Amino acid sequence: MAVKLSRGPLRIASLGALALAVCLPAAASGAGLGKLHLAYEGNTTTTTVDPPAQNSVDSYHPCPTSPGTPSPFGGGFEIGGGGFGTLFANSSGPLDQIPGTPKLDSWRVVVDDIGSVSGQRSYTEHAVCGKVRALGYEKKTQATPDDKRTVIKATCPASKHVLGGGALSESTFPGAQRLVATAPFDSGDKGSTPDDGWKIAIDTMTQAGQHATAYASCGKAGGLHYLSRGFKAAFPSNDGLRQCPNGEWIVGGGIAQAGPFGKQALVVNSFDSTQTAWSASIQKVNISGKTFPFTVTAICHK
Repeated sequence: MAVKLSRGPLRIASLGALALAVCLPAAASGAGLGKLHLAYEGNTTTTTVDPPAQNSVDSYHPCPTSPGTPSPFGGGFEIGGGGFGTLFANSSGPLDQIPGTPKLDSWRVVVDDIGSVSGQRSYTEHAVCGKVRALGYEKKTQATPDDKRTVIKATCPASKHVLGGGALSESTFPGAQRLVATAPFDSGDKGSTPDDGWKIAIDTMTQAGQHATAYASCGKAGGLHYLSRGFKAAFPSNDGLRQCPNGEWIVGGGIAQAGPFGKQALVVNSFDSTQTAWSASIQKVNISGKTFPFTVTAICHK
């Protein structure tokens, strides 16, 4: 049963014992930047787990609640602590959290902890919020068969461009599903820009009969730049960063990868501290000595 540890802008629900939870709000620096009125929100929660126990931690953070409230374009996470490859994201997507609002207003992250090491954990959820014409959210839900990787695409209408996106796993059993990719994609139209929707990949390790949902935030905005950079995951843990050009701010971003099933753990997928780049960190699990490619994409705008 989920245990609610806090209320308000941030909620933490955990399956398992958490001895201590401390909220450390991050400043929403850069609020209202650029033509899209971008705001960067975030919150870090630290917990001490003792004794160690398998659990899932569910947390979220809202966009600003001032008049003309911005909406979430996208978001991400930073996860730290635990044993290597045992603390990772299974969901990262938009959420309707604030009572009385008829729209998605927050960014949610679900982290699975399947390790056996006592000690401190940290969970940060980040939201990129803004204002754009004709903002809408597309979603697609599919079954996720046991012992397979499932790829799900949510496509924007032809008149709109994707601003960000995310994933929601249905599993309630820690470690049953892993989020291994969440990034914009190109639908094969006349252009090759990955601006047509959002694609996720979920590795379902166990607990058959589950589902997952891909979300795409879509709007009408000119001047968006979709910039990708490829990397090779050659060591147990690899980091990637894609920088926006000078004078541009990050709108959203994501990571795609081509590693083997069940061998990756995503621990970072978020804007960086300057809010002008998208960063990602992927951990390889029990595949030392082998390499596989991954790509980080930044969506940028002045």
